[in-house]
Amino acid sequence: MGASPYQHSKFSIWTNLAYSITGVLLFLMELPVIALSFITLGIGSFWYHNTGSRNAVVFDYFGMFIVLSSIIVHNLTIATLLSGPLLYVIFFLSLVCYSPFLKKAQWNFTLIGIGFIGMTTSAFLAMPWGDPLIGIGLFALSLFFRSFVVLNLTKPENEGFYHGLWHLLTCLAFLFFIAI
Repeated sequence: MGASPYQHSKFSIWTNLAYSITGVLLFLMELPVIALSFITLGIGSFWYHNTGSRNAVVFDYFGMFIVLSSIIVHNLTIATLLSGPLLYVIFFLSLVCYSPFLKKAQWNFTLIGIGFIGMTTSAFLAMPWGDPLIGIGLFALSLFFRSFVVLNLTKPENEGFYHGLWHLLTCLAFLFFIAI
């Protein structure tokens, strides 16, 4: 069981490029680990929505998890006295712990939810002046559009459009959680 046929709309597939383009921009801002995580999410999600293969969804979930984790590590490096290399060891250990759950959707959503809480907390620690609030607002808006699909509030043929909006809004929202 893969993505619904409507999530294979060109809009839903190609909006994943926003993650990879953002990754390139983050490279230019000298944030290479976060940049690679965004590119990974862009490619993984593009592949999943293009193929619809249940096996490919692993790369979509992995991309989401690695973006959240890289932002947490980056923010904690700025907000605490812990050194970056130590936090990256923790980051890679978390990926190893995550790997057994890749094909279990209920675990993925739980872990991504925990990652969102961690990302938000680390963002407020690193930059308490309010940028994370904008990110939270954008994520809330993306969840509103995503709910149209999840709760069947739209015609199935519009599902790809709403899922594409989810891609664009979450990509933008992530940027407000990165301390610079």
